[in-house]
Order: sequence, then C-alpha cells, then structure tokens
Amino acid sequence: MSIPAEHNATDAPREVPGRVLYAEDDPGIQAVAKVALGQLGGYDLLICNSGEELLEAFADFAPDLVLLDFMMPGMDGLQTLQQLQRRPDARHTPVIFITARGQAADVNQIMQAGALGIIQKPFDPMTLGSRINKLWKQHQASQQQSQQVFDNHIEQLRRLYVEQLPELSEQLAEAWSRLHRGQGTSLVNSSFHQQVHKLAGSAGMYGLLDVSQAAHQVETILQAAETSAAGSSNNPSDIFSQSLEPAWHRLQTCLQTAVGQI
Repeated sequence: MSIPAEHNATDAPREVPGRVLYAEDDPGIQAVAKVALGQLGGYDLLICNSGEELLEAFADFAPDLVLLDFMMPGMDGLQTLQQLQRRPDARHTPVIFITARGQAADVNQIMQAGALGIIQKPFDPMTLGSRINKLWKQHQASQQQSQQVFDNHIEQLRRLYVEQLPELSEQLAEAWSRLHRGQGTSLVNSSFHQQVHKLAGSAGMYGLLDVSQAAHQVETILQAAETSAAGSSNNPSDIFSQSLEPAWHRLQTCLQTAVGQI
C-alpha cells in the first residue's frame, strides 16, 4: 500500500503528446505548424492567436502539451506560462517555447521560468514533430524517475508507521481502559479520543483505510455519546456497551490486521 499519487500510477505514459495547444500570432507560422504538427506530426492541434486566447481554450481542449511563442501582442509567452502555472488544471502540463529569441539571457529566463525546452525559429517543418517528441520523452522519463523516488520514500514512511502500530495499539488499549473506568476528562477530551482522532487521519494517509475508517467510526460515536450524555440521564455504561465497545473491538481487529503486515 502507498499514498495515492495525483495521477493514476497504472496509466501507461504517452510516447508522444496527443493534444497540443499552440499560441502563435504569426499567420505564416500558423500555416506551417498546421502542416508540420497536424498533418506530418499527427497531433490533435489547436492554434491560438494569443496567450489570452490559449488560456481561455485550455480547460475545454485539455492539452497534453503547450507550445508558446515568446513575443506576442498583449500577454507574452512568459506571462502566459506564469498564468498556466497558477492554474490547478494546467500547472503540470509541459510547455515548450518556439521562438526566435536565442540569446543566452533569453534562454536562461525561459528555462528558469519552468519551460520544458526551446525550439528556435526558423525551424525545419520536417523535423519539428520529432524535436517535440524528443523533449516530450525526456520529460516523461524525468517524471517517471521522480515518481519512483517519491513512491520509494512513501513506502519507507509507511513501513515505519506500521512498525509503530503495536506500541500505538497498546497505548490505545490503556487509554480505553481508563476511559471505560470513568477516569480522566470527558469523552471528547479524553486521551483515548485524541489518539483515535490522530489515527483516523494518519492511517488513511499511509493506505490503511480500514484502520482509518474504524477509528473515524469510534470518534463519531464518542462525539455523539458526549452530546447525548450531556442532555440526558443515560447510564454511561449503556453508551459503552451499545455503541462504543463494538466499534472499539472493530478498530482493534483492524489494527491487528495492519500489524500483521510487518
């Protein structure tokens, strides 16, 4: 088990981008791009006349890759990239600049802003698609490597968490015993409730969903029982026997199952 990633880890990475959104204000270059990328490259291509137009089209088109000219009327390429990076639906979409700006200072500025790469104008229409695919594959390989490193770190943390469960289970049992004997503070302020509350959140983060759900059920009953007891003459022992004890036993069982994974 591991923490779910933002994307579905079972999805095979694309060898080439399928949908490409391109902001270019020059009609002549637009015409060449339609042949180079649409006909020769085989991409599902949408060309926009400006950065503003690209931003408006992004959500509906849902591109795999964005191409940007640097110099455009109104919002330039860097400003468009910055706007994309602020959007949850766009910030992970790779961006390549196709530009005549080839000076070292311009290249550094573009790459430091977070671009995947730069293709200089004038470009060869026959090789434009292959150059884009090369940058795309480098990006995919980097993403896979980063994801693997992330998964390894999370798995190590999960193992450490599970190794601590026996001690946590003992602490919970002691806190439950004190609560059952009527020692300590109210139900929702008890050490038992505090530990159950933490367990409900942390266990789910490490993939132990059964433990998290069982802990959440115990916490919900504790809160309801506290409210009920404050406004009625219910015997506290009835609250424990009718609701809390079954939920607590379920949580213990889930913890024992999780500990068995060590």
